[in-house]
This record gives sequence, C-alpha cells and structure tokens, in this order.
Amino acid sequence: MDEITIDRQQFEELNKKVDKIYQFIKRFEDQAPPSEDEPWLDTFEMCNILHVSAKTLYRYRKKNLIPHTFLGDKPRYFPSQVYRVLKNKIIKCDPKYINDFYQNYINDAK
Repeated sequence: MDEITIDRQQFEELNKKVDKIYQFIKRFEDQAPPSEDEPWLDTFEMCNILHVSAKTLYRYRKKNLIPHTFLGDKPRYFPSQVYRVLKNKIIKCDPKYINDFYQNYINDAK
C-alpha cells in the first residue's frame, strides 16, 4: 500500500472542503421528491412570494440556496421544496410570508 503525506495546513483545507460538501448534501438529503400533481411556480410567482427581486432570486439559484429545475430556459420551483428551504431558514424570510406561502400553496395542495 502506498502512503501519502501532506502537511497539516493542506489537510485542514481539504477537511474544510469535505465538510462543506457534506453540509451541502445533508441540507437536501431529507427532501422527498415533489408529487407529480404539484404545480410549478415561475420566477414572477417566486419573487412575489419571497418579496425579493428577480436578481436576488437569481443569486439564490446560483448559490444553490433554493431548489429549482429548468423547463427549457425557464427556472421552475416546486412549492414543497421551497417551503422546506424557508422553514429550515436557509433563506431569510419574514415568518408572515412563510405562513402565507404555506396557506396558499402547501395547504391548498393537500
């Protein structure tokens, strides 16, 4: 068996990167896939729900803070996944908006 040696600083940097990957995976690990009949939300609806601009929503997508998928070149969002993000405080949002979102999109879907 070959032995590889690295200095402490390199090891700590590598360990931090592995930990970041672990935290990223852990965040989405418990998410159930959306149901087939769940409606998709578009960018306009998401901006209104979160009370953010389209540019802020774009930054959330780029940082992988909010689950999304693309249909063609348009991003789409599942309410159940967005609700988990808001509930887990991955994105800061006024609790009133979270409750409104739950009442209008999650509760109605049941």
